[in-house]
Amino acid sequence: MLALMFVKRGALCRAILSALFLFGCCTPLFAEDDIGITASINSVSSTLSMPVWIGDAFTIAPAFAGNWMEGVDTYSLGCNARKYFSEVPDEVDKDVFLFAAASAMYVLRVTEENGNTSGWNASLGFGAEFFVTRSLSFGAELNLTATQSTVRRTTFVSPGVPLTLEDTRTNVRTASQFSVNIYF
Repeated sequence: MLALMFVKRGALCRAILSALFLFGCCTPLFAEDDIGITASINSVSSTLSMPVWIGDAFTIAPAFAGNWMEGVDTYSLGCNARKYFSEVPDEVDKDVFLFAAASAMYVLRVTEENGNTSGWNASLGFGAEFFVTRSLSFGAELNLTATQSTVRRTTFVSPGVPLTLEDTRTNVRTASQFSVNIYF
């Protein structure tokens, strides 16, 4: 516990989220079931993930999200998981399956004017996925997302004397997400 006192603020969070992302990236190496590609969009960003089926009712996916606007770029790395309420059989033909979802992401926002913002977000949600076939599906998800971010700005208190200011903010919001999933 004493060692944690010396860890820089946010470093533990980055380490945990990096480990989750690496775990998600390594999962396909051991997968016995389908692997896929998911593209999703919500009100905040676009996400590309690689879901791996672990059994017939659970997926885990390393994910990369981004949002690029004039003067502000946002990048996120993390891991998403879905637990289906019933098993998704190998032979699916136009069926809907409900799921619970969870995700954790490390977020870096780069701005031209106000410095960089880093932080994390975690979400829990529920959704439905319509499987046209076992290889193609469309999904919709509603979730509750908690976000914590730290803004770092450097200003000068006198000529040549920089001062770095940090401001930490936490918020909770709801979000919806739509996705297209292709499984191999």
